Parts: sequence; structure tokens; C-alpha cells
Amino acid sequence: YPKIVDCWSNVYMKDSGCRVHQHFPAIFSLVYYVSAPEGTGKIFFPDLEIGIQPYEGMLLCFRGDTWHGVEFNQTEQERIVVAFNMICDLQS
Repeated sequence: YPKIVDCWSNVYMKDSGCRVHQHFPAIFSLVYYVSAPEGTGKIFFPDLEIGIQPYEGMLLCFRGDTWHGVEFNQTEQERIVVAFNMICDLQS
């Protein structure tokens, strides 16, 4: 059964972002965008060579072992996210 094992939030203010990382051993990682004004940065996946411009209300799900990062916020507005890691719990 799917089980959420981690949950956190981030507020990206001007000049903040996140270095490339992954969430292994999570099976899936999810990011919900509470606020994502234009110019506050894309989430990017270097191995896939793609970047995604998030928007308010977007829920993004990707494999936990996928390398990703967040571009630096170039505005005075905040980008606010809630993130989760999910595993498959075979004991339930």
C-alpha cells in the first residue's frame, strides 16, 4: 500500500532555490504548489533535460530516484510548496 513517510514545506524567497538532489529510497515524490508566481523558478530534471514552470494548485509526482532541483527565485514574490515522499508498505 502507498504510504507517505515524509512531508515538509518550503518557502522560496528572492535568491533562493534548491540544489540537484533525489529522494531515494522513496518510490514517489510529490510537490504541491501553494503559490508559484511567474519568475519564481522552475523545477528542473537535469537527466531528463526538462524544466517545468509550476503554477498555483499544481501537483507534480515523479519517481523518488529522479534527480531534480529548483531554479533560484528572481522575484520579490514567494514560491510556496508542500512536498511528500511515498513508499510502498508491504506490511499493511
